[in-house]
Amino acid sequence: MIARLVGPTPDLEDLVQTTFVQAMGAFPRFRGEASVATWVTKIAVRVALHQLRRGVRRLLPLDEVPGAIEPRDPAPSADRLVHEHEVAVRLHAALDQIKPKKRVALLLYTVDGYSIDEVAALTGASRAATKSRIWFARNELLSLVGGDAVLRELAGRGQEGT
Repeated sequence: MIARLVGPTPDLEDLVQTTFVQAMGAFPRFRGEASVATWVTKIAVRVALHQLRRGVRRLLPLDEVPGAIEPRDPAPSADRLVHEHEVAVRLHAALDQIKPKKRVALLLYTVDGYSIDEVAALTGASRAATKSRIWFARNELLSLVGGDAVLRELAGRGQEGT
């Protein structure tokens, strides 16, 4: 979850560790109103938001991130791997231009498949604020994609199936 929210960074293991340290420290206050998984996810979202708000991010090249570019074919061509790497780098660069609260809401909703109400609960925002953040983030991302020929072509191919 944290890797998807903050993108490629050498600080990933530290952020995961911070999440679990905070969870262990807060566990005596856990009221059982949600599942432990949901509770830890909310802590992870807060840790990711804090990291993104800091604005000081050390980016790691995607080829050094385990699992960042996992081919689906057992033997993908070199051209395909290069293209997928280029797309991933460009997409992360576009996401880095979106404000943290909007970025996190968009990724939780579109990538992780949480409902608007679940995203609102995880981020501590109202339902209206969450819908607004997702809408604005989606529009910003589409605008950024429109200015990038590689991402625009990829987005165009994705639209053909709908």
